[in-house]
Amino acid sequence: MKYIFTLGALGLAATLCMADTASTNDPANSANNRNQTTTAADQSNAQSDVELTAKIRWALTKDTRLSTDAQNVKIITNQGKVTLRGVVDSAAEKKRVAHHAAKIAGKANVDNGLEVK
Repeated sequence: MKYIFTLGALGLAATLCMADTASTNDPANSANNRNQTTTAADQSNAQSDVELTAKIRWALTKDTRLSTDAQNVKIITNQGKVTLRGVVDSAAEKKRVAHHAAKIAGKANVDNGLEVK
């Protein structure tokens, strides 16, 4: 009985040691894999920027024609300038997300850095 328990424990330990610990993030969605000038760390905490980001996020989540990926793109706002980052399913979604952001922040204030899968 002790022998079976020991073998089971060793098997479990070996399995855990060989577990894949690689990141599941899509490489195209990782700021570490691209030379981006604006990242999520650049998000301003100014009340106006936080509100602008929230309004855009609300518009994206209410648009049922957008995929979950498109509804969850990164929205980075700093001094009224909005940067969109992430991966969307199609060129139409890229355009639609940018349209929502431009409608709220103004077309001149939106940098569309979205990528299509």
